[in-house]
Amino acid sequence: AVQSGIRCIVEDGFSRKFLGFTNGIVVMENGKFRWLREDNPALEQLSDHFVFRMLYDSAKRQLLIGTVSKGLFILQMDEKGHFIQLKKGEL
Repeated sequence: AVQSGIRCIVEDGFSRKFLGFTNGIVVMENGKFRWLREDNPALEQLSDHFVFRMLYDSAKRQLLIGTVSKGLFILQMDEKGHFIQLKKGEL
């Protein structure tokens, strides 16, 4: 369950919107909403962190996710928009 309001919204290059909450990220695609962690169990760790900023880098196909307690995460996508890797990152 979503525990509080939306903190940030970003759109990627695949017409999806990512909504950052204090307890994870929701993806809106084709008019439907789902938790990002439903796409891959490895993304479950994002539900433990307060997401306060996100930025989509179209050149690198990366969603940069800023959290309060754990810093930056980078979600890498392939050329079709599939999530292929989540890692701790630095700019």
